[in-house]
Amino acid sequence: MPAARHASRYRSTVLTAATTPVPELWTPEWWAVFLTSPGFAGLAATLAALTTVATVMFRGRIDRRLAADARLATEDADRHTRQRELADREAEHWWEMYSWAIKNMPALRAEPVSSLALFHALADQAPTDTETALLLVAIEMLDSGSTP
Repeated sequence: MPAARHASRYRSTVLTAATTPVPELWTPEWWAVFLTSPGFAGLAATLAALTTVATVMFRGRIDRRLAADARLATEDADRHTRQRELADREAEHWWEMYSWAIKNMPALRAEPVSSLALFHALADQAPTDTETALLLVAIEMLDSGSTP
């Protein structure tokens, strides 16, 4: 008997749904039916999914751009570090050559033309104006015959 009651209840629901008049479009009755229908729920779910996809794609684009910017910044920092290390090595090498020339000043006086060429070459490679000034003093010392 319970199955028969269930079947009759189902039949009456179907008949009621089939015989209920559909409200005219865009009326308050139509909105009341539509907003509580599965169709509206599906539409809301579709809009939510599209919004999520657009947000994920937009965020992915931003993340890729940020990653590329970070990679460029790291490459620039590495390049700057390498350039600084190279400049430091060149300056250290310059100081070694300058120190050698000053220590060997008495021997360099025997060959004044070569010595001047050495000091002028060092002047061309001087990292800063301070080193250039030091070389001018060394050239003066070479010319005057004084010792460091």
